[in-house]
Amino acid sequence: MPLRWEPSLEIGIAEVDEQHRELFRQVNDLLEAMRSRRGAEEVQRLLAFLERYIVEHFAAEERLMREAGYPGLGPHRVEHREFVRDFQSLRGDTEAGGPSPAVVVRLNVWLCGWLRRHASDTDQALGRFLAERRAARSPAPI
Repeated sequence: MPLRWEPSLEIGIAEVDEQHRELFRQVNDLLEAMRSRRGAEEVQRLLAFLERYIVEHFAAEERLMREAGYPGLGPHRVEHREFVRDFQSLRGDTEAGGPSPAVVVRLNVWLCGWLRRHASDTDQALGRFLAERRAARSPAPI
């Protein structure tokens, strides 16, 4: 089942929201390539791209949290590290055995579940914090 980006997943920071939309697009491309058995080269290319992209996105998101003084940075960072570790493990399984049906199912279930949960829970908490900070900085209407 493909991931669907929904406006309710936005956190209100254009750069991060666009990164999230791109991440969803790339994950969907990967899952489709694996399901369609379009070739190990394409799957490996998408996996390599996703691995780099995820690391870059997480670094940008964590920088934003540090700069904003976000109190949930520690647990959020732990989720990112666990994701990278699990993704690398699944990527290794794919490289070792190819995009077999079993690997496709495992990757699909894990990746889609994690991204939906992280975007709708953890990232939304960050979005609420940032919105509250912006509101606190805005002058009261006269």
